Amino acid sequence: MADMVQTQDAAAMPPVLLAAGEFGRIMGGWARRSVGAHAHGEVQVSFNLGGPPLLYQLDGRRERVREREALVIPSWNIHARHVDSSAPAFVLMLALSPTWLSRNESPARALTGRHGPVRIEDEVFDLLCSIRTAFAGLEPEAANASHPLIMSLIDCLGRLVPAAARPQARAQPYAWDRRIDRAAQLARANSGRLNVDEIAAEVGISRTQFYRRFKDCFGVPPRLFLNAARMQWAVERLIGGTEPIADISDELGFSSPGHFSRFFAMHTGETPASFRRRSVTLHFGTNG
Repeated sequence: MADMVQTQDAAAMPPVLLAAGEFGRIMGGWARRSVGAHAHGEVQVSFNLGGPPLLYQLDGRRERVREREALVIPSWNIHARHVDSSAPAFVLMLALSPTWLSRNESPARALTGRHGPVRIEDEVFDLLCSIRTAFAGLEPEAANASHPLIMSLIDCLGRLVPAAARPQARAQPYAWDRRIDRAAQLARANSGRLNVDEIAAEVGISRTQFYRRFKDCFGVPPRLFLNAARMQWAVERLIGGTEPIADISDELGFSSPGHFSRFFAMHTGETPASFRRRSVTLHFGTNG
């Protein structure tokens, strides 16, 4: 099992997984496209299961994630991924919902702060390979049968980094500002379609003050928050949905489906059509 990824040729591999459930999302594949600078509210864990290093920009730092290493990216940290399309690595990525983590007794709740890549233990690597195998054919029954594997993987994540190695989370001096909270609600409710000036005017803050207070609160500029809201809305429509991609593009305020496709690929490394084609929805219980 542990040697499965290294011994397969990238071009010969079958389609791989992309699935969503209450825990968040899990997706994997050969990293052939770079992903531009973005941020989101989920805690992301990226695993390199085989191939050359994955190159990340994480809040201005460069991180090299080698084979059998993982990188944790906490909520609202600006990050990008650079790849060599001629020599792809196999990456498996977990995007964990903070809401789900907060109400479940999983050690993965300890994944806070920023730190560099860590070695993947043999037990975790075997779980990752088993999950990949379960999803290889994108059969819904096989996907749902992998629920115990995914939960076991999440429970292992708390061991990736000792608590002493995790820096304190960034200060949020304006976190109590009701106007900024209202601005975030407006961005989410409108799927990111409102622009920054419209939101600032709606909550009664000057443009300059709005930029400063929003970034102090969330750690990212308002524009990246709006992009994350758009992406969340798009992902929810694409996974398990049948709405035409052109309609999704129009509802999100893009000038053309091509513009939407480029925006989506910049955030995920693949097009909306590919994302939908490879996806399944995991139907877990209310606590899983």
